[in-house]
Amino acid sequence: MQTTYHEVPVYIVDNHNHALSFRYTDKKSNVQRSTCNVIHIDQHSDIKENEHVFSEGNIEDFVNEKTNVGNFITAAINS
Repeated sequence: MQTTYHEVPVYIVDNHNHALSFRYTDKKSNVQRSTCNVIHIDQHSDIKENEHVFSEGNIEDFVNEKTNVGNFITAAINS
């Protein structure tokens, strides 16, 4: 779901790892957002190790194939 808060885009997702794809304004050319904050509300940690780093290609493929709800934050930090 997409909404705004004080003119700031807000994305609400169920599958946590899908939040990673919203860092990119144009998913085809992977233009990175200048600012992106994640507010994560959960009952378990999502910072398990993930050696995958996104640098090029389709961000949605990367999210679906190289991350999961338990390790997407590590991939986001490393990317």
